Amino acid sequence: MLSAIFNFITLGFWRGDYGMCELGRKPGHLLVGMSGPVGNGAKPGKGEKKKAKKDFNAIIVIRAVNAERARPEVDTLLAGEVSRFRLAEIESNSKGQGVLKYLIRLSKRTDPRDLEDALLTRGAPNVIGVRVH
Repeated sequence: MLSAIFNFITLGFWRGDYGMCELGRKPGHLLVGMSGPVGNGAKPGKGEKKKAKKDFNAIIVIRAVNAERARPEVDTLLAGEVSRFRLAEIESNSKGQGVLKYLIRLSKRTDPRDLEDALLTRGAPNVIGVRVH
């Protein structure tokens, strides 16, 4: 009887994707305006190139005390660390606190944890949290 209850609960959690958070999912759903994949948002049709070599492959989400002050610091660091980036969204409240979301091209040699640490240390007073998806 206890085994049946355990299996029922386990199947319920599995069915509801409980505990998965952002692991194993594409990061495109983090952006409000994007419904498809991180790149162009649509599959290429006839006559179009299949995929550009320098497509964005990650999203970096940066929490900041003051989003406008943190943006130049983040831009200069990203220019030196990643091959390509573009600011996708800025979400901020009336106090200036906010979230910066960047589409980035992360190379294979760049470790996301090192990039997170560099952004936290160089943007220290304004940047309070960084996550690469």
